Amino acid sequence: MRGHGPPFSSVAAGRLARTQLGERVTAAEERLAARRRGAGAAGGGGGGSVARRGLGPHGADDAHHKRTRVEPAAGSGPQETPVRPKFFNARGETKNLRRASLEAMKQVQLEQLETFRRKAEAGEWAEIHRDHFDWYMFPIEDGSQSEYNVREEDVAELIADPEWRANYHESVVLVAAAWGWDVERAAPIPSPKPGQEWTDWDVRLAKIIRSLWLFGQGQDMASMQAFARWVKPNGGLSYGFINLDEVYFLRLDDDAF
Repeated sequence: MRGHGPPFSSVAAGRLARTQLGERVTAAEERLAARRRGAGAAGGGGGGSVARRGLGPHGADDAHHKRTRVEPAAGSGPQETPVRPKFFNARGETKNLRRASLEAMKQVQLEQLETFRRKAEAGEWAEIHRDHFDWYMFPIEDGSQSEYNVREEDVAELIADPEWRANYHESVVLVAAAWGWDVERAAPIPSPKPGQEWTDWDVRLAKIIRSLWLFGQGQDMASMQAFARWVKPNGGLSYGFINLDEVYFLRLDDDAF
């Protein structure tokens, strides 16, 4: 910090560090989205809007992501990682005043869910994870599309809507199934179909778990945490050099929905 004011307390310093972590994740996400948009424009065609489609999880940017990931030592288990508090970047706000309306949130959610359903019915499981939808399907506090970010009142409004809530759960089920995971059983799908496999998309998994935590969906959150332990038993979830292992240590509050 510049200037000559009094030193931060340890609490204030911790808050600053968590805010800076969120800002780094958002900035990295925006850079990756821009590169994917550029690659999509150069390639031409491809179907779907630029906002929802890009390179798949095994495209060039994901190859770089794999090179920069540092895996923990075998058998060590996830290392204890500080958890950012809910709405860590709210700065006193209890509602995102720039958020899309409830009806708009429901509409974009339903459109994407219908895409999930079509691809699942056609057995095109790998195609599900080629779309980009995290911002509005699994809202968090600091996504790069701020109109879908949530604060405390946003969470309460969305989760109170029966249609939004049911579609949210179904979306988790289908996205997890595309990774070969049965959310209801909290176990791998016994006989996965072609394309039902882990895609090394750490940041998507981390966003889903954090979103479920924010929305108080304990059963689904516990299942997706079990999935994280299944694919990364020693931790090591990351986005470039950013450690995402906090999701292993999220626990629901007493006031969960």
